[in-house]
Amino acid sequence: MFKARSTCLLAVIAIGAMPLLVSPATAAPIAPAHRDLVLGTNPTGLPDTLEFPGQTSTQNLSIPVPEGVVPTSITATVDMPALVDRASIDVLDYDRLIARVDLPLGAGGPVTLPLAGVNIENHMANVTLKSTVIPFNGYCVVDWRDVPLRLHDPLINYSGNEAQPTVIADFLPPTLQKLTLYVPKSPTQLETQAAMQVATAIVAEYRQVTVDVHWLEDQRNIVDHPPAVLERQIAIREGKTTETSLTFDGPGPLLTLSGQGAQLGEQVRLLTSDLRNVVVAPLAAASGIPATETEPSDSMTLTALGQRQLSSMGSGRVSIQVPIDQSRIGRSSQNVTVRLKGNHTPLPASWGGRVSVTANGTEIDSWRATDDGKFDRIEKIPNQLLTRSTTLRVSLEEVNDGNGCDFDPPVSLVIDGGSEVTSESSDPPLPAGFGSLPQALLPDLTFGLADGDFKDAWRAVSVAAGLQRLTSVQLIPKVESMAEAIAAHKSAVLIAANGVPDVSLPLRQIEKGQLDLATPGGDSATVKVTPGMTFASLQTMFDGTSTILALSSLKAPDDLDALVTWLNERPSRWQRLTGDVLFKVTNREPEMLSVAVASSPTAAGSSSRWLEIAIGAGVLVLGGAVAAGILFMRRRGKTGAEG
Repeated sequence: MFKARSTCLLAVIAIGAMPLLVSPATAAPIAPAHRDLVLGTNPTGLPDTLEFPGQTSTQNLSIPVPEGVVPTSITATVDMPALVDRASIDVLDYDRLIARVDLPLGAGGPVTLPLAGVNIENHMANVTLKSTVIPFNGYCVVDWRDVPLRLHDPLINYSGNEAQPTVIADFLPPTLQKLTLYVPKSPTQLETQAAMQVATAIVAEYRQVTVDVHWLEDQRNIVDHPPAVLERQIAIREGKTTETSLTFDGPGPLLTLSGQGAQLGEQVRLLTSDLRNVVVAPLAAASGIPATETEPSDSMTLTALGQRQLSSMGSGRVSIQVPIDQSRIGRSSQNVTVRLKGNHTPLPASWGGRVSVTANGTEIDSWRATDDGKFDRIEKIPNQLLTRSTTLRVSLEEVNDGNGCDFDPPVSLVIDGGSEVTSESSDPPLPAGFGSLPQALLPDLTFGLADGDFKDAWRAVSVAAGLQRLTSVQLIPKVESMAEAIAAHKSAVLIAANGVPDVSLPLRQIEKGQLDLATPGGDSATVKVTPGMTFASLQTMFDGTSTILALSSLKAPDDLDALVTWLNERPSRWQRLTGDVLFKVTNREPEMLSVAVASSPTAAGSSSRWLEIAIGAGVLVLGGAVAAGILFMRRRGKTGAEG
């Protein structure tokens, strides 16, 4: 269970244990300006598609507004349902009408929704889009709830110059496209750990932000490029001076975190907590800020699981989605049960109504809507339906033949935030393979580094940021040596450019040209490849007591770095990982393989075929014991084929 950040903040202030030394703001030189931004769905946090079911519908949008710019419009592509005579969207600032825009008919087309004059509070613009769709005269289109009006790929257009921060409180903007971390050429273990913790905190806050790591040229904190649009640069250095400082003597503002031992971690927590908002100055030093702790829990309420949107209202049919993230539970889980309590609009028996519950799209329960509108039911989620984050969807559908054409009376559905979710620890984790991450690595997210040099630091930050993309829970990685991590016999991420010692990974080379494979049944097989080859991989395994995620290669560090780069090019690639091995050889796209875990034929966006591994001109020789079925599943579609 995760202790709330606000609890830590109040505790620090109450006990007075955190001296916060602040220097007054000083004038900074003119920073680079960027004129007129256009931001897509990733940096703004908007969905790729906005849906407007029925004849009237609304979408509430929270649009981030960086300092120095104002939003001017939303541009998108309209996908119009059939049999529409006319349609429009109202843009509302609370109850104030900003604009009413007629939509293109037929198949739809481009549309621009003005935002000029929208109210901006705390760097956010909250607007409501309200759709109205009128059918041709004489038509009664009830099914527009199933084939709704859609706005695809919305873009937010801004006017003005992006302002650069002059105080620490303003360093992180309301939206961020890139974070560049700088560490020394030979980073200490503590510097690498601090960089990883900054990366996970920033990704947890900004989701799709790109993270990169560079080295500092010398002791003067010289960086290698000016910041791009909505980029922030942070230098991390272990040293005798404990401080968080914002300086302006380079190509752009640079925030430097420095300190010895635990003090460096406290500067990281100052930056990544709400405490930074009080530092209206370019220099501060913090101490006594406690680290966030995680404790697995067998029982949590929906509210404790982070669920806030637990009510819905609409015409004829409403639903509520409840994600159950195993990372919030703090471990891999099985036998998940939800005591689902709530209420809905009472429906007369003459109308009828049905409440249904699905888990990841599979119905697990349903019942007739009651005339008192109350429900209290035990929902057991089958283990085979569990995923990293299992979506429980509760729906109420009214059956009323009297009106139709969207004139059904509105109905509401409410789920009690105190509904209890219980679970048991799962060994082995469910699901297996990459689907078990990051929850199977918790509660302690430990990294073991073989070399601990700059390359290892870059790889470790990249993997930590990637794991963070799989969950909304902020991860707190810790760094150890490879020997320490292996000797502890606990779940860990192991990074070794020249192979992980003493760990039997699902796919490993035991001698030149001969591969050793684990199998879904727990046996082993060998594959001999002629001529011999080298490869890099990201592999995960459960050894009976703990989960290992290994990033390693066999004499192919360049392929290893190419694999990491490929994962970082598109943040969504982490979500698309299936199987238990991501495999990379020179001049070939990475391949996702199911080696020791059963393949997942329903993996989104992928097709599969049995692959007799043939790399380049390599020839396979399969041992007789495995010829009947110890073959690999290769993933295409949105993996290697898409790039």
